Amino acid sequence: MQYADEPESLPPDALRPRRSRASVIDAALAVVRNAEQALADQDTRELLDEAAPPFRYRRIGDTALAVHPVILGTGAFAAQDSDRDVRSLLDQYAAAGGNAVDVSSSDPRAPELVGRWLRERKLRDRTVLLARVGAHAEGGLSAAALRSAVDGMRTRMGVDTIDLLTLHHDDRTTPLEETLTAADALVVSGAVRYLAAGDYALDRLIEARITAAQHGLTVFVAAEPRYNLLRRVDYERRVAPMLLAQHLSALPRSPLAGGLLADLVVTRAQMRRLRDLDPARAERIAAGGGRRGARVLAAVRTIARRRREASATIALAWLATRPGVIAPITSVTSQTDVAQVLAAAGVHLTRAEVQALDRAST
Repeated sequence: MQYADEPESLPPDALRPRRSRASVIDAALAVVRNAEQALADQDTRELLDEAAPPFRYRRIGDTALAVHPVILGTGAFAAQDSDRDVRSLLDQYAAAGGNAVDVSSSDPRAPELVGRWLRERKLRDRTVLLARVGAHAEGGLSAAALRSAVDGMRTRMGVDTIDLLTLHHDDRTTPLEETLTAADALVVSGAVRYLAAGDYALDRLIEARITAAQHGLTVFVAAEPRYNLLRRVDYERRVAPMLLAQHLSALPRSPLAGGLLADLVVTRAQMRRLRDLDPARAERIAAGGGRRGARVLAAVRTIARRRREASATIALAWLATRPGVIAPITSVTSQTDVAQVLAAAGVHLTRAEVQALDRAST
């Protein structure tokens, strides 16, 4: 028998003790904190290309060129004791899947060594060959100087085609129309496949795009800015947005700030000698000193110790998280250097680690 004032059934939680409003809020905040921590600890892999063990090749712009996440620069090859030492560095890089090598027309030795290595190992078809021309000492980027530099590079390397030609220094004494017309003729002839700008300022990148569009010339597919943890502001605020908007890939140069981000300790005597041999590199290292440089290096070292990686590996892995960056171009002088830069391709920093490096370097 059921009485009129008796409820037909009780809610399942009717007999449970009621929680206070404060305890409910505390519980909700705990859930939020746990979610934030889980997000901070997540791999940044979703922000990049989908990773395949230990890396995947990354496409330059809308081209047919796909490169290893670290491009091997040859700027330090001249310091090697023998040709055999150079071949061993190239062999080590290729054995780990490396497939992109960058040479400069201003280097009297590296193009020949790379060309000989490509022929001996029969790796030309599997290697993306990048070449830089237009150094100040070579006569700039006039039509005649550009054609001469490219022909010289092809002859010294023993190749018919350069995959990506970079106009290294911005020659403001030569009209861009003249330079781009000559570069376009090289692409049409088959001597060059694609074009890239060097460390060009924003106004010149825009002017080059407009000039190429007006005259139906080959456009840049990439740029090679000087960009690293110690050199960020101008590139990120001005150049990077333009590259992203125009779908140009970034191939950063000096990614280790002349060796400073690789924890290279430079004594005063070494710095004096470096100023005599390579003033530009000495300037880059000196610019990275001071409190900010020490703060950045401390953050890099902390993550490197935790992950049991080299500082150079962490500095390059940070670059891989930046929008539009395809692969940094870095030089090596030893097998240890090769191993450290290659390791960056398999390191995926967490969001918390990226934020720590961002804070230290801002």
